[in-house]
Amino acid sequence: YLGIVAGRKQWHDISEASLRKAIELDPNYADAHFNLAVYYMQHNPPATEVARRHYQRALDLGAPHDPIM
Repeated sequence: YLGIVAGRKQWHDISEASLRKAIELDPNYADAHFNLAVYYMQHNPPATEVARRHYQRALDLGAPHDPIM
């Protein structure tokens, strides 16, 4: 949750590091992969390839499809 909160506060470095740490601690944590995909899509310009990989991993781990993503 730290990654999400930091992102909302525009603390980009903390947000990315927190989400990556969550994946490092548990590579099968679908929500962290999904949230990291969202994070990368919010870049300007969006980092679509990295976001696509994390979103696909989240789906593979059982996260529900998100039509906005």
